[in-house]
Formats: sequence, structure tokens, C-alpha cells
Amino acid sequence: MRKLFTLLCAIILASVSIFAAKDVAPKAADLANYYDEGQLCVAVYFEGEICNDIVFIGTYNGWNDQDVTTMVKFEPVEGFEGWWVVAVTDDSEDIQGKPVQLKSDGTVAWEFQTGDKWQIISGTVTIEPGYAGEANLKGYDNTTPVVLVSEGWKDDNTPCGDFAIDGVIYSIISNTLYCVEVCDVTSSIAPNVVIPSSVNIKGIEYAVTGIGNEAFEGCTGLTSITIPEGVTSIGYYAFFNCTGLTSITIPEGVTSIGNYAFDGCKGLTSIEVAGNNPNYTTVDGVLFNKDKTTLLCHPAGKQGAYTIPESITSIDDGAFSGCTGLTTITIPEGVTSIGNYAFDGCKGLTSITIPENVTSIGDGAFSGCKGLTTITIPESVTSIGDWAFYDCIGLTSIAIPKGVTSIDDGAFYDCTGLTSITIPEGVTSIDYFAFEGCYNLISVTCLAEEVPITGEGVFANYDATLYVPCESVEAYQQDAVFGLFAHIEGINCETTSVENTTVDGLQVVGDRIVCNEAFRIYTITGIDYTAQNGNLPAGVYIVRTATTAQQVLLP
Repeated sequence: MRKLFTLLCAIILASVSIFAAKDVAPKAADLANYYDEGQLCVAVYFEGEICNDIVFIGTYNGWNDQDVTTMVKFEPVEGFEGWWVVAVTDDSEDIQGKPVQLKSDGTVAWEFQTGDKWQIISGTVTIEPGYAGEANLKGYDNTTPVVLVSEGWKDDNTPCGDFAIDGVIYSIISNTLYCVEVCDVTSSIAPNVVIPSSVNIKGIEYAVTGIGNEAFEGCTGLTSITIPEGVTSIGYYAFFNCTGLTSITIPEGVTSIGNYAFDGCKGLTSIEVAGNNPNYTTVDGVLFNKDKTTLLCHPAGKQGAYTIPESITSIDDGAFSGCTGLTTITIPEGVTSIGNYAFDGCKGLTSITIPENVTSIGDGAFSGCKGLTTITIPESVTSIGDWAFYDCIGLTSIAIPKGVTSIDDGAFYDCTGLTSITIPEGVTSIDYFAFEGCYNLISVTCLAEEVPITGEGVFANYDATLYVPCESVEAYQQDAVFGLFAHIEGINCETTSVENTTVDGLQVVGDRIVCNEAFRIYTITGIDYTAQNGNLPAGVYIVRTATTAQQVLLP
């Protein structure tokens, strides 16, 4: 027993001596008590001494050509002789963002914000004179090794990477479970990448368990990748714009795949999934959840027509994004929701029929579908997301379902082909830029008796004729937005229309107009809608027979 105790003591002493070595840095777990969440925290080894615990690092000619100085605090790491914690103090300058890391090559990196995009800038480290003219830091020669250890503080905007192997950059995600994820690549990345199941860092084996957000973004030269079985997660935009990638296999252990993981992979024709994966499956190279109720990703490189399986109830965010070779799509009746940017950029689609059970159309769902000339939206739809039909330049007219109560931001922005639009009576608000860029609109019919609340830049062409309920003409004329229309006319001010009753030989039955003699149906702007009889959207029509013409309101 005494021998065992002696042996244990020897092991403990040996470990202490190892921690005191310069080449063994403290890990994040060793520094948990040295910094607050949100602070930059760097462990630094110094041969010299620190005369003061407050140090100014900088000067840096940074954003807007302004010199900025960063104040940091040094504190010794207990149990790691020669190692110091560097944490940004509350008194440090903001630098249009937040400091990121002190690098081993003698540079300091900051991140700053321009608009909604984060960028990284580096500046040279210099040591500013400290109190009473003393140098705050001695023994620092701009070559001292630096380790970024504040892993809990890392977020989507933080530059990742603890080390690189064969052009792949890894980030330690746990120093207790010894696992890493791929977070980025270097310029020397090979076209054929095999991610290892584990990597060795200073004698410690770390399992590769994830591919981080945007890890391979923009790797246009990447043609193939092998993902090890131990990977459990693939982040959003993980392979964004990997245009040279033609196929990929998802291993058995993957439990989560982020949205838009394969967005922009124009050459991708097939996604395969290991047969024993409990969460995902594929059919003909298209990715689904295991029970095939959600379509997750149709590879952008697949061409031609596609029929969605009958079991599908949901089309996921970005599922068909960038599928420029998709020519026709058949959506089954069981689908109830179409996700954000589901068909974004599907330029080859010319027509879409949305089934009766769909209740919501996500943000940007059909944005950039430039070839789309007709789309049928069922009455079941109550929500149309922001930018849903942005840049659908081929659409000439569209009927918004009666159940929709608001038209969201940019919903029909830059639909330059639109000549007429009918806004249903239930709409109470029209958000910013809903019809901005629709310069060819000549007819806007708004059936709402109460003037909808509007945001900025709703319409682009106020030379169009605005048709509104007869009793609401004055209210529309006095509105700050609708009042800008040069021509505002009341709908059917001298006639009435009641379903299932005859008016001057005409009868309105549901969405159909019937008459005792041959007739044709036209919109107010003269577009022939006779072929759509039986599926007419709400609005005002002109019915012409051989001898008469009559205005009819279809409620």
C-alpha cells in the first residue's frame, strides 16, 4: 500500500513538473476562473518579467485611419510557471467592435463591423510606455508563443483555429473530452480531402467530431471529401459554394446537418447517406430526414424534372436553392409548409402549383426564380414571407389568397414583369418595399375596405390605376402612400354582385362566371382571363358578349 502511495505521489509530482514546462500550455479548463464570458483571454509564456499588471498593446492604424490602443490585464496562471493570462479590461477602447486575439507572430487581430458583415484586421504589437515611464512588459520580443484559450467566448464572428494539418484548420471544442471540429481551411487545401478520425496535438489524440459552420465555404477547387465515422454534426453553410464538389457521403454518426450546408454546390449531383444512419436517408441522391417527411436538400447539380415523394409534408429551408437546372417540380398534396429560400434561384422553373394544404410560404421561398411565369397559390395560404417572390421578373400577374392578412417586406420586390396585382380584402398591412421595383404595374386592385397600414417604398409606379371599394375611395385618396396614385377609382360603384344570383343575365358561382350566351372575361387592364374561368382570383372583371359589356366584382 505504501509503495502504491509513493507511486501516486511520484506521478502527481511528475505532472506538476510537466505543467511547469514552457512547451505545455494551460488549456481552457485551467483558465476558467481567469476571465468573464465575452472577454478575450489569451495565455502567454514570458521568459522575462512583467513589471505592471496593466499593459497597453497597440498602436494600430485601424478603421477609418484612427490610431487605437488596447488595454489588457496580465495575471499569472497558478500551477503553470511562466504562463500569464491576458484579458481585455473593461476600460479598453471599443475599436468599432471587440479585440479578438494576440497572435504569436507579434500581431493583434481585431474584428469590426461594416454594415452586417464582420471582418478581421491585424495590426503590429508594440509595447507602450507604462506608469512612471516604465515599460510594462519585459522580455517580450514579438516571437513569444501565444495560445487562444477562451473557447467559451468564441462565436460565429470569431476567427477560428487552434492548428492546421494538411490545409485543414481545426478548433478544439473540448479539452476534457478531447475533441475538435474542422472550422476552416488554408490556401493549400488539396482538391481531394480526407478528414482523419483523430488528430494528434502535442502528444494528445483529439477525435474529430464536427465540421463547423462555413468550414469549407468557397473551396471551389474541392472535388471530393471523405468524412470520418466519428463526425456527428455538419454546420450551416459548411460546404457553401464548393462548386467543384460532385458527390458527398454522410456517415452513420451524423445527427445534425445545418441549413444550407450544401448551398451553392453547383456541381453536386448526389448526396449519399450511410445505411445505418438513424437520422437521415437519401433517395436518388436527394437528402431527407429518416422517415421521409421532410425534404432537406435536392443537390443543385441535378437536372430536369423532379417529383417530390408523397410522404413529404415539409420542404426545408434552402432545399432546392440554386437548382438552376430544375425545370419542373411536382409538390404532393400532403405538403403544408415551404421553408425559407426553398426554391431560391431556380431560374429554370416556369410554373409552380402549390397544393391546397400549404399554409405558409417562407422568406425568399421563390426569390430569383426569373423564369417563373405562372404560380398558383391556394386559398389555404395565410402567410407569405419576406422577399418571397423577389426578382421573379417573369410573373405578369398574381392573385394573393383571401386568407393573407399582411404582405411582408419586399415580397414582390423587382417583379418587373408584373402588370396587375390584386390585394385581398383581409390585408391590414403592407410592409416595406413590398412592390418596389414593379415599374410596369398598370393596375392595382385593393379590396380592403380599411386602408392597409404601409411601410416605406411600398410601390414604385404611382402612375398605375388603383381600384378600391367604392365606399373607401376618399380614405385611400387621403392616405400618405395610396394617395400618391394619380388615378384612384371605385370598384363597381354602380353595380352589385351577389354569389349564386343572376345580375343582367350573368351569374357568379364561387370563382366562376356563367352567362346565358357566349362571352369572354377580361381584367380591368384588358388581359383575357376567359381560360381561367372556374379558377378566377378575387377582383374586378369585364364580361363581354356579342352585344354587351358589363363590369363584375368577384368577391
